[in-house]
Amino acid sequence: MKKSFKGKGNFLFLVNDRNNEIKQHYDPNFNFSFDLDRFKKSQLSKEQYCNKRNINYQLFVIPDRSIVLKDYLPFEVGEPYRIVDSLSDVAIDLLPVFDDVDYIPTDTHMTHLSAGKCVAYMLSKMHPEKTMSEYSNELWDHLNAIFRPHSGDLVFGPNWSYGDNDDYLLRFKKINLVKIENTDKIESLDNKLPFEFRKVGKRETLYYRNENSISDKKLLLCSASSMNYVKKHFIAYYREVICYWDHWYFNQDLIDWFKPDDINELRVERFLEDPLYPIIEEGGHVQVPITMDIVKLSSDNGFLYITFDIKDYHMMPVITQCEVSIDDEYVDTLDFNGEIRQVFEVDFNGKDNGYHKLNLDIKPTSRTKGIVSTKNLFKKDSKILIPVHMNIKDVQYMNNKLHVNVDIIDFYMRPIEAKCDILVDNNKIYELSLNKTTHHEFDIDVNDVDKGEHSLSIRLPETSVIKQTIKDKTFIVN
Repeated sequence: MKKSFKGKGNFLFLVNDRNNEIKQHYDPNFNFSFDLDRFKKSQLSKEQYCNKRNINYQLFVIPDRSIVLKDYLPFEVGEPYRIVDSLSDVAIDLLPVFDDVDYIPTDTHMTHLSAGKCVAYMLSKMHPEKTMSEYSNELWDHLNAIFRPHSGDLVFGPNWSYGDNDDYLLRFKKINLVKIENTDKIESLDNKLPFEFRKVGKRETLYYRNENSISDKKLLLCSASSMNYVKKHFIAYYREVICYWDHWYFNQDLIDWFKPDDINELRVERFLEDPLYPIIEEGGHVQVPITMDIVKLSSDNGFLYITFDIKDYHMMPVITQCEVSIDDEYVDTLDFNGEIRQVFEVDFNGKDNGYHKLNLDIKPTSRTKGIVSTKNLFKKDSKILIPVHMNIKDVQYMNNKLHVNVDIIDFYMRPIEAKCDILVDNNKIYELSLNKTTHHEFDIDVNDVDKGEHSLSIRLPETSVIKQTIKDKTFIVN
């Protein structure tokens, strides 16, 4: 779904995002999921945990661009509603730092220069013995500004809403932007991190050391993509900095290992609407999700063979159990013994050809959440054929062409390499080669189509691996 729309003054805005930035601020009927009491209890538990360790902890909130650039929205709005207005006792709002030159016109992020103002302001709140201006002057003694081309995330292909030949895209796809360099020699210590701290999901943890830093303090920065804009300023001030894309998972093990002087949580305002609410307790852990990938399924001599990859959110193996059911009947309990890839055999005897439901119930542990996964299997003779999920998202007819937008993935949520037939009113008109992507958009020449309703069919033939799949969608010719 496209995520950019044009405002005034060449500014783009974010729309259709998971957190509904525009709606949560300006739609009085927006249905919030945010729980104020739970959030404050969670934040206070973090503060108490850090206070016991003499760690200076603070949550900072970056204002949304639709707040700072309210007057540039393409429609009139009233005064915004902001969750952060109710959090003054547990969070510091960075809105006083921002004005309308502090956001990149084509990007959801602040500029690198405004990041410098933010860091100076945050330091003045964390360590108030100096003013924001004094911190800013100190930081610029260790930084250098350079111009570099920048392509904003709101003109990035999947987010861009107006077509490849739009005049705005042609003018602003790449703009010159001031970026920041450290003038000190910075050492990367990524390989010094214990393995369990090197990733959170797909996001890599970054670890830096600056022998010529302004202070000898250590910072744990918990944030998301905004880290890329503030990190060099923080590296100028702190002796050691860990940039940790934590997805709201407060990692006590990392804190105990790194022993930071300061912890900054830096959150973009729109993400406050749907946070986690961990309660941090001594000796406890915040449960993280498990990711599970069924690498292979096969059937032989009455047994179903399942190859799993299972790991936690830090890409670490998990010790737990998994209950297996087929067609809602309990079959077996599997023991995951701390290896990421494991192979199990499950009794599949007596199951007829056709669809069967495989249910996997992985149990939670003190450190990991549980997960329940249901998959459809298709048994044909001694083979397990993988079902395919096909979603025809859109079909449009214009000027004797059909524009088709379809997602195609296999049982394992992977792209498919195959050829499929495209039919209109049951007549084959095109053969589509599926490549290594899950999303396909293509145009087909269609001549001599009468006005009225027609049927588009996408037919994926059976192979030795996948089950035949046919999906239909109607379209109108006016």
